[in-house]
Amino acid sequence: MRRVGVYGGGLLLRALLSVVILMSATSGIQAQTTDDDQIFTLQFANDYFGNSDQHFTNGFRAAWMPSAKSVPQWVVDGASYFPLFDPAGKKRVVFSLGQSIFTPDDIAATSLLRDERPYAGWLYGGVGLVSVSDARLDNIELNIGMVGGASFAEDVQKTWHKWFGFQRPNGWNNQLKNEPGILLNYERKWRMRTPQKYFGVDADFTPMPVLASVMC
Repeated sequence: MRRVGVYGGGLLLRALLSVVILMSATSGIQAQTTDDDQIFTLQFANDYFGNSDQHFTNGFRAAWMPSAKSVPQWVVDGASYFPLFDPAGKKRVVFSLGQSIFTPDDIAATSLLRDERPYAGWLYGGVGLVSVSDARLDNIELNIGMVGGASFAEDVQKTWHKWFGFQRPNGWNNQLKNEPGILLNYERKWRMRTPQKYFGVDADFTPMPVLASVMC
């Protein structure tokens, strides 16, 4: 079992940035939607506002949730056996694509930094099941992807830094080798207030705890 990355210390600003974007991206899921609605979300997190490149440095995730009416009955029936789902919640399937990038603290060094987090990328596709009720949202998702050069993390970070004039990361030759991975995630979000309209868009406040994840 390989642990690719866990949010480390000093990530408060990055976490806050992620929360803001997650709130805007996922608000449509728990706001006033109908069974015919399809939902597309984008999530982006970057340590730029933390003024550092270390540990978890960048993440992107796109997800598509078809209408609730398109969920097969056998999926709905199977979800009833999952104890953490609200039995009364609407069930939806979600498909996702994402990438996470991890680097050591010193990105100027070209040699292997044995006492620091290694350079690593995680590129994955996922399928999950969501249960939506008035009070909360539960999501269990299975991600399958690649760690290593096949994640294209090196290309993304070097291109990003070149475009915006950031310091060039020099240690990608020491990144983790190509290796497939499987990640099982479970998360729960709670609705803390009645949905409101802001600039014509339904939104609500939806805090999310740390994910419970197992990766092989």
